[in-house]
This record gives sequence, C-alpha cells and structure tokens, in this order.
Amino acid sequence: MEWELKDFTSIILSLVLLLPLAVIYFAPGLISMFWKKDGLQRMKLCELEMFDGSDSQLPIFVSLKGKVYDVSDGPYSKKKKQQYCDLSGKEIGYAMALNQRNLAGDFTPLSTLTKEQRKTLKQVEKVYERKYKQIGQIVDLPKGYLEEEPKEPENKQVKSKKKKKKKKKKK
Repeated sequence: MEWELKDFTSIILSLVLLLPLAVIYFAPGLISMFWKKDGLQRMKLCELEMFDGSDSQLPIFVSLKGKVYDVSDGPYSKKKKQQYCDLSGKEIGYAMALNQRNLAGDFTPLSTLTKEQRKTLKQVEKVYERKYKQIGQIVDLPKGYLEEEPKEPENKQVKSKKKKKKKKKKK
C-alpha cells in the first residue's frame, strides 16, 4: 500500500485541529492535579522527600502542618551539614511542637499536643510564614494528623448537653 501526499496532509490536518481541542479539554484537569488555583504546588510526602538537600541542583523543602516551604536559604542543607538538615524533606509539625528534631516525619496527631506545645507550634508557624515562601501543599497527610484540638469523648459531649438542658428546665 502506497501512501499519497493527500493521506499525510489529512493526518497532519487532523492532528493540527484535534491537538488544541485535546489540550483545552484535558489541560485543566492535568494542571489541577499538580497546581491549585492559588498557585501552590500539590505534593505527596514521597515527592517532598526528594527535596531534602541531598541534590544540590534541587531546592530544599519542608512541610509544616501540610504547608510546603522553600527553605533553601535557611540552615537545612545536607551538603553543608547545616544545623537543621535532619528536618529537610519532611513534615516537621509534630517535631517542632515538641522541639525534638529526631521526630521529623512523625505523624502523631497534633491533637495529642499539650496547650503549651500547641502554642509553640503556632509560634513556629508564624516564623515560617514570615521567613520562608510557601510553595505548596501536601495532599496525602495521614487522616487526623492536622486535628489540633483534642476531641472530647462522645459520652462527655452527651452528658454536657443533658446538663445544659436540665439547667434550662430549672430556670
């Protein structure tokens, strides 16, 4: 079977016409997989680990309560054996709240923190927001990790509602 010039022309014409339609149709979905409308990159924890400072060609990222910060200018480089290099490429919320760097990457729910530890974590958040640029968001944090307020057991909630109803009836 021999190909004629008109066959190639029709194939190329089809591609030229269909390619923009495909881009218009699929691009928003593909872009939203990696970028949010607010311009922040969506990342998984395994992707965050690639930005741990071991490759000098890549920036250094850390995640604090799921927010990814570019800390390349900070003391996080492994190549330079900097002070906080053991935190780079990891989620550091729990570790910073307890002031224990060896807990970087630990996903104990933040609801287990004491009032003082929560206060420390909020202070650390303020420093990061002021000092570093947020470039992304972690999309696969373990369920329940970010819940900060300890939940009351359901029995206590039910009892407290009953007590409120009794007080209202007495009035």
